[in-house]
Amino acid sequence: MEQALAQIKAIAANPTLNNSCAKCQASLAVAKMLVLGAPEQGPLLAEAVCQYFNYSTTCYNEYSQLALGSTLSQVISLANAGGYDGQVRSL
Repeated sequence: MEQALAQIKAIAANPTLNNSCAKCQASLAVAKMLVLGAPEQGPLLAEAVCQYFNYSTTCYNEYSQLALGSTLSQVISLANAGGYDGQVRSL
């Protein structure tokens, strides 16, 4: 999990990826590889990413295994982050 978090931090800080969509897709790909290999680590990664990027002050309550963490892990494991699932489309 620490290696996946380090990779996501490196992706976020990479100046050559100046497109936030590309950064998001690359980070989702890292998360997917983690949850496919160790599903129990998905909620921990979600919580750590939330804390690192200061998305919320209640990251544990929102992304722990007993909250949305397990569901988020399932969604990421099934997502095609490099395809349409990882793109924002306007309606």
